[in-house]
Amino acid sequence: MRHFQILGCLAILIVIVFARSTRGDGEPEPQPPAIDETTEPITGDPVMPNPGSEQPMRDPFTPYEIGAGGGWGLDDLTPDEQDVVLRGVTANPQAVQDAYAGAARDLADRARAEHPAAALGISKLGELGVVP
Repeated sequence: MRHFQILGCLAILIVIVFARSTRGDGEPEPQPPAIDETTEPITGDPVMPNPGSEQPMRDPFTPYEIGAGGGWGLDDLTPDEQDVVLRGVTANPQAVQDAYAGAARDLADRARAEHPAAALGISKLGELGVVP
């Protein structure tokens, strides 16, 4: 068994030596053409087709302006379109906020009740016969 290991190492060594000796053989790599380093002189003024048309860079985080009279008002819409726009707008927004607050309280109570089981890594306590 040990002879096979020695022969395997010897075979790998022969392959490495052969690969190193043949790596430099072959055609030389083509060289890129020489670049002329002389610069062309500028003999006149730079070209500016529309002088004064340059604009500074716009801040990418500011919204675009729609211009004067570019937006639509609610009075410009038909009654059907106004119904779509006003859908979900209630006369009593406090009732909506109270409903969200009640739902958040209920969800917090449920999370508080399920926390011990999650902390212990036990899931589905109802199937085990334990009431949370």
